[in-house]
Amino acid sequence: MQFNELRTAQIKAGKQRNYLQGAHSYDVLANPLYMDDFQYVAVNVPDREKQIIDDDSDEDNDALQSDLVRVVLNLAYMDEDRVNDFDLKKVNY
Repeated sequence: MQFNELRTAQIKAGKQRNYLQGAHSYDVLANPLYMDDFQYVAVNVPDREKQIIDDDSDEDNDALQSDLVRVVLNLAYMDEDRVNDFDLKKVNY
């Protein structure tokens, strides 16, 4: 019903528009403003590891910081057994 209303809605000047604006999907990290807020560097960015700065001396795990952002934002969509096994404790090296 809602989809049909959206599909048949007439857009009139000065009226509220009935379509998505901004990012092209419901993926929070597809929006550049949220990418910046979460300090997320996408996997497809060249030399991604060089752009990520973390607080440990291990340079091999820099991408994990951004990967963790993606995983945590998707916890709500994981099945409960996987979420319960997820460990968010910080490990100092």
